[in-house]
Amino acid sequence: MYRQFEANFYLPRFTIEKVEDERWLSNGSVIYLNVKVKSHDSMQSVGSLKMIYDFHRGEMYTSSPFTIFRFWNEKNSYQAWLSEPDFKAILTRYGLDSGR
Repeated sequence: MYRQFEANFYLPRFTIEKVEDERWLSNGSVIYLNVKVKSHDSMQSVGSLKMIYDFHRGEMYTSSPFTIFRFWNEKNSYQAWLSEPDFKAILTRYGLDSGR
């Protein structure tokens, strides 16, 4: 089965340099992306943005050193992002080896 995912992100201070990894998980209901992004702030830097999107649940998970990829947590009233171990645990839950 052929799967396709198209997304547009408005990231005025970032450039997506390269897609490092892209995988469909959970019988095609979840996509995992690992992209190299370049920041164009006062100090340019390159880092990774790892993202999981679950189409059935409408949930997105991110892991990145850049603070722009934090999500507002309504329950706890703060901006939060996943630690790398938390992100790897979610990958494992969806069936991808957490070593990636």
